[in-house]
Amino acid sequence: MHLKPDWWRTTLEYDVRTGLSADDRFIPAKWFYDA
Repeated sequence: MHLKPDWWRTTLEYDVRTGLSADDRFIPAKWFYDA
């Protein structure tokens, strides 16, 4: 797995505020890694 990008922390904090599930965050993150 690649290292987490700089936006990861902000994305995580945003998801906590919006109540998105871990899976909702993980899948798009994987798309970024694989791109």
